[in-house]
Amino acid sequence: MRPINRISLRTLTISLVGLLALLAVLTQVLAAQYFRGAALAAQHESLTQVVEVASAEVLRQLDTQLLLLGTEFQARPAFKNALSRFQREGEREALQAALQDPFTHGFSAARITDLVKLRVFDTRLQLVAESTSAISFPPSLPSALLKQASKREGADRLKAVNALWPWEHRAYYSVLLPVGGLKLLGYLEVIADPSINLRAIERMTHMPLTMYNDNGDLLDHSIDEARSREGMLPIEYTLFGGESEKVLRLVSLSNVNQLNKDWQQTTWLAVIGVVVLIALAALLVLAILNRFVFKPVDAMKQEMARFAAGDQSVIVGTHMLFEFAVLADAFNAMARELAIKIDQLKHLSRYDSLTTLVNRQHFDLCIEQEWRRALRSHEPISLLMIDVDHFKRYNDYYGHVGGDDCLRAVAEILRQVVQRSTDLPARYGGEEFVVLLPNTPLSSAIALAEEILAIFQQRNLPHAATSLGRISVSIGVTTCNTAEACSPSGLVESADSALYEAKHAGRNRLAVAGEHGVVSSCTDCSCIDGTQKPA
Repeated sequence: MRPINRISLRTLTISLVGLLALLAVLTQVLAAQYFRGAALAAQHESLTQVVEVASAEVLRQLDTQLLLLGTEFQARPAFKNALSRFQREGEREALQAALQDPFTHGFSAARITDLVKLRVFDTRLQLVAESTSAISFPPSLPSALLKQASKREGADRLKAVNALWPWEHRAYYSVLLPVGGLKLLGYLEVIADPSINLRAIERMTHMPLTMYNDNGDLLDHSIDEARSREGMLPIEYTLFGGESEKVLRLVSLSNVNQLNKDWQQTTWLAVIGVVVLIALAALLVLAILNRFVFKPVDAMKQEMARFAAGDQSVIVGTHMLFEFAVLADAFNAMARELAIKIDQLKHLSRYDSLTTLVNRQHFDLCIEQEWRRALRSHEPISLLMIDVDHFKRYNDYYGHVGGDDCLRAVAEILRQVVQRSTDLPARYGGEEFVVLLPNTPLSSAIALAEEILAIFQQRNLPHAATSLGRISVSIGVTTCNTAEACSPSGLVESADSALYEAKHAGRNRLAVAGEHGVVSSCTDCSCIDGTQKPA
C-alpha cells in the first residue's frame, strides 16, 4: 500500500486546513510588506517631486542673485573706466584689477552667493580679462552657455543667459550679461558655486541633504553619513547641465521610522486576527465535513470504482452537497465528453487533412464493405483512379504550397462531380485520387470520368510547366459486373492498369479496363508533353 493510501480524508482535511492557515498568515505578511513597499515608493515619488521643485526654485533664486550682482558690478565707476580704457587703448591691467576688486575688498551683492570668478568677453565671445582664483577655467565660455549665446541675433544679444555646468567634478553656475546697454560692448560672465545655495533645499523640504559630484564623490553633507541611513528613506535627484550632462546628484533623507513602526503594529494585529478567524472557521468546517462529506465521498468512491472497472454505463448520483453534486456532474460530463472525443478521433482518422476527402485507410474499409454488398445484391461496382498529370513539374514550378493548392482544387472538382451519397471520392496517396462507385455500370463510370475531364478543361487551371498550359488529369476506369469474379484488390489493380495506359497514351485522357483489354480515349487530346495521340 502506498503511503498516500494510509492517510484518511479527515487527517488530510485537518492538514490542509493547517497548511492554508500557514499560507494565509504568510500571505498577510507578504501583503503587508508589499503595501509597505508601495507606500515607500509613493512617498519616494512624491518627495522626489518636492526636491525637484525646491532645486528649481533655488537655481532660479541663484540666477536672480547673480543677475543683480552682475548688474550692480557693471554700474561701478572703476569697472566702467577700466572697460572704457580697454576699448580706447587696449589696456587690460585696469580691467583685470576691476574684476579682482570684489574678491579683494569684498562686494555687498556677493554676500549670499559663493562667487568664484568674473570674466569679460568681447562681442565675439572671446575672453578679454578675468579675475584670478585658485580654479583655472578654460579661456572660452562653458559649452552650454556658449551654445545659447552664439545662436542669438539682433535684440536677443542684449538678454542674459545662464547655465549649470560641470568642471573638474564640481558644479558651477554662470550668468552671461550684456555690457554697455543698447550699445553692446561685450559680455560679463558671473560664475558661482551653487552648493551653498543648494543647501537651502534642506530648509525648504525639512530633510537632510547630501551632494555628490558627477563622478559620485561626496561634496557636502549635513549629518553623519553612516548615521544618515538609519531609518531614513533616500530621495535621489540629479541636476543636469545645459547639454544634459550630469552635474550634481542630490540625496535627501526622509525619516520613515514612524512608518516602519506603524507597519509592524498593523502587521502583527492582522496576523493575530487571521489566525483566530482561521481557527474558528476550521472547527466549523471540520464539524460540517464530518457529517456531510465523508459518507457522500464513500458512495461516490464506490460508483467511480465501478466505472474504472469498465462499467461505462455508471452514472454518479447527484443528491448531495452542492460542491459534490458539481463534482458528480463533472464526472458524468467527462464520461460523455470521452465518448464524443472517441467519435471525433474516429472521424479524424477517416479524412485526409489536406483535401478533406476520405483517406486511403477509410477507402480500403469502404471498398471491402461495398464489395460484400455487391456480392449480396449482384450489382456492378466501378472504380475511377485519377492521377494529376506532371505533378512533380507543378511542384517544382509553383512550390510545395502551390502543389497543396493544386491538390485541394482537384479534390474540390471531385466533390462537385460526385453527387450520389453512395459514391466515395478519396485521396489515395500523393497526387492520386480514387472514386468508388457502388451499383454503377461501366457506361456511367465512363460518363463520370469524361465529365471530370471536361470540368478540368473548362476550369483551365494554369500549369505553366507543361505545353498544355493547364492542370489536367489521367483517369483509369474499371467495372466489376459480378462481384464473385473479382476482389477489392483486383478492382484496384484493374483501375491502376487502366490509369497506367491513360498516362502511357499521352495523359489528359481516360482509359477503360474492360473485357477486351484497356481502351484509351479523351476529349481534349493535346498532350501535356507536346505530342498528339488519337483516341
